[in-house]
Amino acid sequence: MKIYLKIILLLLFLYCKTGEHQIIEETKSDENIEPIIIEEQFQEEQPKYPVENDDPYFLNLDDKLHDEAFRVLITKNNYQLRQIQYEEYIERVKDIIGDKEQLNYYKQIYEQINFKDWEFEGVIQIQLNPQTSNIEKLQYHPRYIPKMKQAVELFIQDISRYKFKYLKDLTYPKEFTIRVLWRIKKDPNLTEDQAKERAIEYLKKYVR
Repeated sequence: MKIYLKIILLLLFLYCKTGEHQIIEETKSDENIEPIIIEEQFQEEQPKYPVENDDPYFLNLDDKLHDEAFRVLITKNNYQLRQIQYEEYIERVKDIIGDKEQLNYYKQIYEQINFKDWEFEGVIQIQLNPQTSNIEKLQYHPRYIPKMKQAVELFIQDISRYKFKYLKDLTYPKEFTIRVLWRIKKDPNLTEDQAKERAIEYLKKYVR
C-alpha cells in the first residue's frame, strides 16, 4: 500500500512540474508575440457630421472659427470630412472617387516624410458664386498656413475640386472656411539613425 502511495505522489509531483513548465513556456511565448497593428482603411460611407467616438479633431471644437463649416482629416489610408456648421443651408457634394485620388497624392508625400510624427494644419477661406455655388475664390487664412510647402500646395489643390450645393433658396453662406489637418505617423521600422538621415535630407529641401 505504501509503495502505491509513493508512486501516486511521484506521478502527481511530475505532473505539477510539467504543468508549471508549460505555463512558463506559454508566458514566454506570449511575451514574444508582437502586437498586431490594424491600419485604418479608406471608408466610402462616412457620417456627414461628427458622431460619438469620432476622432477628437472633429469633436473638440473649442478652436472653431466663427465661419468654419467643414473639417478634413487626412491620415495614411483614410480621408475624412465632417460638416460642423451651416448644416441647414449648404452641403458638400459627395466625391468618393475624388477623395480616393487625392488621398493617393498625400500618400506619395507621406512615404517621404514619415521619419517622425507630423501634423500639418491649414484653414482655407472659400467664396462661392451665388448663382452656380461653384468656388469663385479660395485662399489661406493668414493665421493658418501650413508650415510645409508641399502641404500648402496639396491643401489648395484638394479643396479646389470641391463642389457644394445650397439646400434652400437662400444662397447662404457665400463665404466660409474649411480646416484641414494632415496627420503623419513615424514609420516604426526606421532606426533612429535612418530617421535622422532622412530628416536632414528632407528638411533642407522642403520645410520653411
